[in-house]
Amino acid sequence: CYFYQNQGRQSVQAFENALALNPESFWALYNLGVMAARLGDCQIASSLLSRARQIPPQEVIRAMFISKLYVDIAAADERFGPNIQQYLAHAYGQAEVLEKIAGQCVQDAAGARALLGQQGQKAQIQVF
Repeated sequence: CYFYQNQGRQSVQAFENALALNPESFWALYNLGVMAARLGDCQIASSLLSRARQIPPQEVIRAMFISKLYVDIAAADERFGPNIQQYLAHAYGQAEVLEKIAGQCVQDAAGARALLGQQGQKAQIQVF
């Protein structure tokens, strides 16, 4: 993942390309939302995370099961498949927290932008 190689611009481009192919990609929306949160960009973080949370988890799982990347990851690590619902539940929880903070930030709540950046740093970028 470009993000973990400190190649933020390439990371954003990769997730935007994923959204161009599938505008309902939970992971692309989530990851872009987390990156926006890390930068303290309230409006974009709020919008992206809200869109991500509107996608039903069962749709995310269905899309992952037909993805070649998912198949390759699952083949390389047998622990991955059984834990996917746990990863997904964690990501939805992080998206909810960040979206709420971003909403406060959009409304200029004192300290919300700093808190958004701090919480964004804690959220993990996923490469599904």
